[in-house]
Amino acid sequence: MLAGGLSASSASASAPVYYGFAPTDCTVDNLNSLGTGNNSFIEAAIRVDAASDPLVADLKGKKVTGVRCFLRSDYKQKSKGFSCIKIYTDGLESTPVTKNVNFLAGWNEVLFDTPIEIGDKPLYVSYQVFETQGNPFPLAAYKNAALPADMCYIRAAKGNWEEYGHRGAIAMEAIVDADSSIADGHVIASPFDIPLAVVPGKEFNCSMYVHNQGATPIESIRYECLDGSGSAVGAATLEFDAPVGAYCSTVANVKLTAPDTEGSGIPLAVSTVEINGKQAKDCMKSSVSLYISADVFNRIPLVEEFTGITCTNCPFMFYYLDKALEEFGAPHVYVSHHAGYQNDKLTQPCDEALLYLFGPRSSFNPAAMYDRRVAIGDNSPIQGAKEPSTEPYLARLNNIMEYPALAKVLVDSNIDENKATCTVHGKIGKAAMDFKDELYLTVYLIENDIPNIKYPQLGLLPVPEGAPEDLLERFRHTGVIRHDFCGGSNGTPLTVNADGTYSVDFALDKIDSDWTLDNCEIVAFVHKVNTEDMTDNYVLNAGATRYNDFAESSVKSVVADSDLRIFVRGDGQICCSDPLARLDVYTLAGIRCDAATRLPAGLYIVRATDATGHSAAKRVLIR
Repeated sequence: MLAGGLSASSASASAPVYYGFAPTDCTVDNLNSLGTGNNSFIEAAIRVDAASDPLVADLKGKKVTGVRCFLRSDYKQKSKGFSCIKIYTDGLESTPVTKNVNFLAGWNEVLFDTPIEIGDKPLYVSYQVFETQGNPFPLAAYKNAALPADMCYIRAAKGNWEEYGHRGAIAMEAIVDADSSIADGHVIASPFDIPLAVVPGKEFNCSMYVHNQGATPIESIRYECLDGSGSAVGAATLEFDAPVGAYCSTVANVKLTAPDTEGSGIPLAVSTVEINGKQAKDCMKSSVSLYISADVFNRIPLVEEFTGITCTNCPFMFYYLDKALEEFGAPHVYVSHHAGYQNDKLTQPCDEALLYLFGPRSSFNPAAMYDRRVAIGDNSPIQGAKEPSTEPYLARLNNIMEYPALAKVLVDSNIDENKATCTVHGKIGKAAMDFKDELYLTVYLIENDIPNIKYPQLGLLPVPEGAPEDLLERFRHTGVIRHDFCGGSNGTPLTVNADGTYSVDFALDKIDSDWTLDNCEIVAFVHKVNTEDMTDNYVLNAGATRYNDFAESSVKSVVADSDLRIFVRGDGQICCSDPLARLDVYTLAGIRCDAATRLPAGLYIVRATDATGHSAAKRVLIR
């Protein structure tokens, strides 16, 4: 049954209970490799604690008979004691009960010589190997998991133990000599990917890791949201597309309800109360900490691409990302960084300063990041191009739009042939005030729609066979940074007033004659910077001159203070109910268009202003 099968028969005639936090059937494709890459001991442990998990309380008096764990390679070092299973009965720093064993690659089941009884004190079940540089990263964790705190641990080089559950679930289980029916009715529902800020008393979107702790498949659960006092503030039913099998797991998109209290660090617990329509047993509660604030602004996402003129694959990523942004249809800020693989004549120092965001991996392009957020199961906010489709980019865009904005970013600017000036102003939300001293402001002057003929792009000379028919027609250099107003390696520290407001002036006294000013704009964003922790880099919100009109209200519907109506005639001409009104038309990339001409198919942002100054704005689609 197991790739590294070392198991003996359980003392119980019935199937045992497998207690852990990763799915029993997880495959190599769903596992992260863990280790240091050095010659040293590496050990993983899970906590078996009646005080933390009601299932363990039900198992008191039963005995842990062994360990089931996953190894990436053979580790046959039994004689030296390098490879072994352990159980700590008096804390992780105590002397454990140990059994030496030769591990095989894959899943292993190993039994202790003497089973250990589960009582009131927590047990820590572990396995250990000696990692070598020639055979690094031996341990594994199920990467699509987020667990309640203090359930999984890693210790390297016999140093200090570190909690691991927020990055995955260690691929191991305690084998318990008990009838498997005891575990039925127990489910762990652990929320993660929580928005930075949520509205008091309202539902918000997040992800949830659901682990079936029993042997009976589950088709649905009902969970409750509990505030700090244990009172229910909301509940919902989650039905699974396919049953979650014995000791298996899944991830689902769910809605939770926030407590009706503003502040930071507000606790919210989630507990399963029904399984398959029937009352569940007492289940483990998973807690999260929320920033709850009524200051939730309209989100303007920041999309940043890593590209280069000498990158032959970059035109393909640009093509599908550009189409995805068009299909996305909402205001956004787009910036291209000419760095990541090979610098070119458009590379700026601020482009190179961002290379730390690639993490330990080698830099590469084409690649993109979205609000500098790290995707679930990844270690860097930067994602490479994976397939010739808009779907991966739309998925990431839709994901980041689930996060409420924590700042309002407005840009007032003036650009002419002599100089460029701007004032970036706005407000950070109440939730962000807790880390206001860690915020940075970045402001760029960028140029859009630079023709390929001006900076010839490799990968288009000639257009490769099998490329989209309109690749050459669609490709352009856009979002190109011409000037970094902040002049720092990663923005300038942001100073805010007591109420969270800020205002900063910038100026550029020399405009390059090579720039096409009609295609230039100033973009800005407020963000966190942490060069040591990829997950602590993210954008609170962005803004640009072309989006100020929409900073405080969504453009998904008409924004108007008059009866003006904007529509598209059958011949594709954009019109207004007031024929004398002025029409300002922009592409989603922020390029002004001639409203009097027949425009190409696509999405446009249109503002109509009548003689009295009243206006209306709308997105329109020309087919």
